[in-house]
Amino acid sequence: MTAQPERTEQPMNEDTAESIAASPLPTSRTLRLRRNVPFQLLRFAAINLRMAGVILRGHK
Repeated sequence: MTAQPERTEQPMNEDTAESIAASPLPTSRTLRLRRNVPFQLLRFAAINLRMAGVILRGHK
């Protein structure tokens, strides 16, 4: 086993902390879709088809 380096946390910049606090939280629908395996498989297939199209157009 390799020893993992010790994590040292640095204090956060005030502007960064405010920006994080003001960012919108995901809706319950968004969270549900993120955990939905069939939906994720559909998204995975769609992005792979899009990438294949870009690659094929680039090889013409």
